[in-house]
Amino acid sequence: MSDAEEHATFFPICENKAAFEKFFQHPPRSNLYGDTERRALRCVQPFARADEMREHGVEPGTDPKSDLLTDHAYALNTIWNIDKHRRLPELAWAAEGPVWFEEVTGCRWRGHVSGVTLLPDGGVLGELHGPAGSGRPQAELHYTIDLVLTDDPSPYPSLLVERLEWLHHSLTGWVVPRIFIVADDNPPPMMIGGGG
Repeated sequence: MSDAEEHATFFPICENKAAFEKFFQHPPRSNLYGDTERRALRCVQPFARADEMREHGVEPGTDPKSDLLTDHAYALNTIWNIDKHRRLPELAWAAEGPVWFEEVTGCRWRGHVSGVTLLPDGGVLGELHGPAGSGRPQAELHYTIDLVLTDDPSPYPSLLVERLEWLHHSLTGWVVPRIFIVADDNPPPMMIGGGG
């Protein structure tokens, strides 16, 4: 392959059919990808999955932009194509879940964060209240703090390890096998169920 052809071997993830078709219009891509390769790449596009649902009589409950932003291949592509010569993908500390503490009579926790929440400098996670007039509650708090990938295009934040596991699972268990099934001139397999 020439340098131009090697540069053209980019994995497209597109919001709609027009953007997908435009990807192949410029040489050397127009000569590099045949009908079989285009069909195989199309079957894993977010817009193509919505089209398949409609073919089976199911109307998607999401819009094309949302499908794109929550697509695992798009997320990996976005993260991978950040200019790695200038900066690494950005991480932040986040809190998720309850605070655990040893049972102390009359103490209660009032949390200030819920779900996966990015933690600003000097932010307060919550307050531990004891019985009135008893002074500072004598309890040892346990709070789980994790990392999140702030460059992730998905609007739904998730913990870094959990997100990477989902990306791996989706790509190796669905995207890559689906491409090869369609590249072997088979119809795309139906996706049953859903997941993160």
